[in-house]
Amino acid sequence: MRFMPGTSDARRCSSGFRCAACFLFVLFSSPPALGENPVPFVNEPLVPDAALPGGVAFTLTVNGTGFVSGSVVNWNAAPLATTFVSGSQLTAIVPAANVAASTTASVAVSNPPPGGGVSNVEFFVVSSPATTITFTQLSLNPAVLSPLGLITADFNGDGKLDLAYLTNATTNNVIVQLGNGDGTFQPPLTYSAGTTPVQMVAADFNGDGKLDLAVVDEDDNTVSVLLGNGDGTFQPQLTVATGPNPSGIVAADFNGDGKLDLAVGSDTPDGGVFILLGNGDGTFQPYVTYGTSTCATYMAGGDFSQKGKLDLVYADCVEGEGQGLWFLQGNGDGSFQPPVSISGSPSSGVIASVMTADLNGDGRLDLITADLSAWISRLPPLPGEWIGAGAWVSLGNGDGTFQPPVQYAMATGYSSFGLAVQDFNADGILDLALANLNIGNPSPSDGTLAILLGSGDGTFQNPIDFPTPSPGGASLVAGDFNGDGKMDFAVAINSVSNAPVIVFLQGQLPIASASPTSITFTQTAVDNTSQPQTISLTNPGAATLTLISVGITGADAGDFAQTNNCGSTLAPNASCGINVTFTPTARGTRTAAVSLVDNASGSPQSIALSGTGVAPVVNLSPSSLTFPGQFVGTTGLPENVTLTNNGDAPLSISSIQASAQFAASNGCTTSLAAGVGCTISVFFDPSAAGTQTGTLTITDNAPDSPQTVQLSGVGMDFQMSSSTTSQTLTAGQTATYSLTLAPEGGLNQMVSLKCSGTPSLSACTLTPSQVTLNGTASTTVAVAVTTTAGSLAPPWKRVLPPSLTGLGRMFWLYAFLGLASVAALAGARQRRAAYLLGACLLLVMLWSACGGGAQVIHTPGTPAGTYTLDVTATVTSAATSSTLTHDFKFMLTVD
Repeated sequence: MRFMPGTSDARRCSSGFRCAACFLFVLFSSPPALGENPVPFVNEPLVPDAALPGGVAFTLTVNGTGFVSGSVVNWNAAPLATTFVSGSQLTAIVPAANVAASTTASVAVSNPPPGGGVSNVEFFVVSSPATTITFTQLSLNPAVLSPLGLITADFNGDGKLDLAYLTNATTNNVIVQLGNGDGTFQPPLTYSAGTTPVQMVAADFNGDGKLDLAVVDEDDNTVSVLLGNGDGTFQPQLTVATGPNPSGIVAADFNGDGKLDLAVGSDTPDGGVFILLGNGDGTFQPYVTYGTSTCATYMAGGDFSQKGKLDLVYADCVEGEGQGLWFLQGNGDGSFQPPVSISGSPSSGVIASVMTADLNGDGRLDLITADLSAWISRLPPLPGEWIGAGAWVSLGNGDGTFQPPVQYAMATGYSSFGLAVQDFNADGILDLALANLNIGNPSPSDGTLAILLGSGDGTFQNPIDFPTPSPGGASLVAGDFNGDGKMDFAVAINSVSNAPVIVFLQGQLPIASASPTSITFTQTAVDNTSQPQTISLTNPGAATLTLISVGITGADAGDFAQTNNCGSTLAPNASCGINVTFTPTARGTRTAAVSLVDNASGSPQSIALSGTGVAPVVNLSPSSLTFPGQFVGTTGLPENVTLTNNGDAPLSISSIQASAQFAASNGCTTSLAAGVGCTISVFFDPSAAGTQTGTLTITDNAPDSPQTVQLSGVGMDFQMSSSTTSQTLTAGQTATYSLTLAPEGGLNQMVSLKCSGTPSLSACTLTPSQVTLNGTASTTVAVAVTTTAGSLAPPWKRVLPPSLTGLGRMFWLYAFLGLASVAALAGARQRRAAYLLGACLLLVMLWSACGGGAQVIHTPGTPAGTYTLDVTATVTSAATSSTLTHDFKFMLTVD
């Protein structure tokens, strides 16, 4: 449908719908691909409406079947005031605001309960006539393996046209790309449908109001039905058997039961047409063959005889001159009469597409075919030549017959494959479009998109050519892909192995073309900035690109930065640069995108960014150290920490330090390669008793620097104390002290004690002299100091004067004897004297016998004074070869 704002007169518009219990057939044409099997092409040409004034309400007439009282026409999903005319016609008032500007609206009919249901969607174009036609090309990414047979429809019901096409892949060979409504499309969704799909059609086969797909597979002799979910996705294929080499396909209600049927043509001579009546649930009855004297490659359906029954027109598969069209009249019950040759069929080459529309406005369906070139060999010296490329138009007589075809030829060396019928310049008259493949013209090498503007009487003007990428397109579909009320195109370029689908948006539009379309940075150290990479932004369009913003978006947007010299606008064919740097904040893959917000289709454009952050990763094992008990003031055996670089970049070590009471011996170098380890020895040097804690700190270039290892150990010690530390005594007495030994830090070692500093003639006794501390309880040691008193006792050794030794001793002995004798003789009594003399002699004899006499010496005892007694306690550890010693002082005063 088309409505032209800004003009003076008004007429009603018409279109067709299929509701829950009805179907208005959709018209098809079918272009093949060069060197490939035929593929389908779907189009919905509608008789254009005369011009209507913009901003003025008008009445829209909707034709179809299955309408009931209460049916509502919806414009862009909003209900219109609707009048029920009959089960096949509704009228609705379109407000002036709906047609005040160029746009394309979606129109559908919804039925009330209990039957309910929503019709298929038709698109109503509101546009102003164009004096000239221009196009801006957009490549639809990604490139695929020989894209075939485009169709367009709204698969997810969002009012935006989507695309579906086939590829030569043996799996995932159905591709669906949902439209964004601005001429760009979402990433492809892929589905499998047989091994060699050749044609495809979209329709609602199970009556749920959601578009499904039917795909012909010529090698499997099947039709695969992919039921739609209504959101643009499809269920796994259901297969239906056909006759040999199925090719062309048409979906229509041939028996009038409100359920869609299929007509599938055979690409085998005498293969005929297979009719599969639908069950209304997506399944079909076994096929019945008609027209077995012919084959059918490309087909179109319509009421060509104006009897209210659907007929078929199809192209014969015989190649070369004389190939023709056949008419298969329907009986209205799903059966058909024998085929009739259409007089004056195109005869110069091979028919590549068949479509039908009312080209001259007489209410009768006409035929349009696309014709491949034929190579005509001539006898030398005449050269051979390509002839016959272009379109053939056969105006209908309304009774199933047609007037002789009129050819509209293309340039020599081209073959016409894709065909579309629409009002491309918004003048209310149907036009033709052909996708032409360059097969014999050496220059230029590109194919063309040719538009033949209609004159309104079934004739057409000379083609206006627009180049397509080399060597050209093999299938074509028309629709308003960006919602501006102007007809656009999508062309499949399947003559090369990997090619894109090209979208032609009507008008001079800016294009934001970024190269490259993605950037991958080399491995970059965390927190370091990479060298910049440049994105070239070019505007190959014909209008100025307005650049609204350039930014970084995505999961790791903070890891990337951009600077640019693009400014706010970019003239046609101008370029600017966007420099992007990567500064990873973490290891691993980091992703983001440069987002370009502008006035071009597909805005915002996105250039994917990715990079890998690398960094050393320090692993410390163990992550903490607990030392065994260590004597305070001593150094024990080391505990080891293994440092491993588990990262993907070298580790640069700045320092390794241990906090107080611990020490580190660094066995690591200043640089450690990835995957390499080293050992750090840590010592415990307690300066106090009890639990001591500290930290081993490694400073390096790893992201989590500094790393730490927690250290802990117990300092072991003991304390000595006494309640009495000084005593006073007289020589000869004993001083007793009580010395207490208390363990600290769980000391449970044996302590050896000794005493020093005692005065002369005294002794110090420790009881016991060794004690074993149990880690908690105190132990008492008795310290006793015994002194010596002064005395006259003989000396412990004889002392003889010199005069009493040797001869001197004998002299004095005999002198004493002589004197005793004289005294005895002088005594009064002789008897008494005799006794005296005898005693003296005895004494002399005894003295002589004993060797003489001894000297008597005086002993003074322990000297008086004040003394410092020192008790030394020592603990020795055999495990660590360390010794712990403490002294305790006592004062002793001797009077």
